[in-house]
Amino acid sequence: MRAVVVGSGIGGLATAIRLRKLGYKVIILEKNEKIGGRMDYIESNGYFFDTGPTLLLMLKPLIELFKEVEENINDYLNLVKIDPLYRVYFKDGSFLEPSNDLAYYVRQVSLKEFKNLLKFYSDIAYMYNDTIYNFVEKNYYSVFDFLNLRSVKLLLKHKMLDNLYYRVSRYFDDYRLIFANTFQSMYLGISPFNAPFVYTVVNYMEAIEGIYYPIGGMYQIVKSLEKILNKMNLRILRETEVKEIDKKTNTIYTNKGFFDADVIVINADLPYAKSELLNEKLPNYDYSCSTIMLYVGYEGSTNMLHHNVFLTDNYKQSFESIFNKGIIPNDLSFYVNISSKTDRIQFPKNCDNIYILIPVPNLKVLRKNLNEKLNEIINKVFDRLESQTNFRRERIKFIIKRTPYDWQSLYNLKYCSAFGLSHKFLKSAYFRPKNYEKKGIYYVGASTISGSGIPMVLISSKFVIERILKDYGNAH
Repeated sequence: MRAVVVGSGIGGLATAIRLRKLGYKVIILEKNEKIGGRMDYIESNGYFFDTGPTLLLMLKPLIELFKEVEENINDYLNLVKIDPLYRVYFKDGSFLEPSNDLAYYVRQVSLKEFKNLLKFYSDIAYMYNDTIYNFVEKNYYSVFDFLNLRSVKLLLKHKMLDNLYYRVSRYFDDYRLIFANTFQSMYLGISPFNAPFVYTVVNYMEAIEGIYYPIGGMYQIVKSLEKILNKMNLRILRETEVKEIDKKTNTIYTNKGFFDADVIVINADLPYAKSELLNEKLPNYDYSCSTIMLYVGYEGSTNMLHHNVFLTDNYKQSFESIFNKGIIPNDLSFYVNISSKTDRIQFPKNCDNIYILIPVPNLKVLRKNLNEKLNEIINKVFDRLESQTNFRRERIKFIIKRTPYDWQSLYNLKYCSAFGLSHKFLKSAYFRPKNYEKKGIYYVGASTISGSGIPMVLISSKFVIERILKDYGNAH
């Protein structure tokens, strides 16, 4: 049987590997020159920058993918654990360094707050185990797979639907611990003030399982999957942009001709695929935020860590501005990644590659053109870095900028929502858009179940394979 995968993000690559293992003849169609989707990279002046995901959590789905094709992940990736996890900077000049080493963490907070932290970790550990196996790693075929006696009991037991920020606030007196244990919802592109408490399972992944980094950059994950695809003699057609998909005939029209398939797996972001490729009218979806990205070639070494988070005092107002008002906050929170702190392979001597992610409204809610405020935003970020670190503007060798408009053109993200569709409760689990259009056409990626992030997208790939096996069986 013939299968075509539209898009070569992590979900598309993983699904192609699994389809080939099942005996399908598989072709991947990719509109860009490079594969990997949002897991992309830039090389400039001897510096290397991952441009998309930088946090590798919950290794199990990635390890399982390699095992399914009888490969050892350690033969492909040199994964190192990052600890401290990150440094969180506060406007009062203080910072925290959450760590897998609790003896290190305890020295940063009061004994009372450390006990509160252990209680928090204990509660979310129990919730994590119940959530992963009963909600996340579940392919929903009917509403009763979600709303049944067991799932309702678990929702009530852990109070999963409580507001994330206000529930976490009950654990701590120190505002820094509240902020440092709620911003993680932004990994999913959602405000902690709009997120359900269940998303603190991300905190568990970090604090208990750890954060990892593949030496050579996150793009090494893409390269490793490409090596497996090559061993399977699977074709990837680059610079082949899909223009339309005919649902009746399963015909795919591209800038380089048309392709017929028995099975089509769409790894293009689901809202874009439905509206632009299948010519469907979209429901009134909620979208995640977008981002401004800065990739800074820096001469010298900064005193930041591999992962750094800079939080504003105006925490709630900042999120309300981005998600509810569609405006850029006056006081910005942002994330800084410097992989050269861990990995010296691809950088000039004594230099840092500084990746800066600034959350901003998506284009559906944005009130003003971002380009008009871009320099002001950049200067605010640099001001904060100079006030709290040894970063200095005069040491900048170059800056590469990406705005939401770039995300839209590069990766076909509807309204430039960098994390796909919103992860509000009624947009997650069973309520998230289904991973099939009809028999023969399926979706994989961040905007279908199970959601965004590398592990969730890999689980999404498993779900698609389950549906295809149910519809068609093994192709051998």
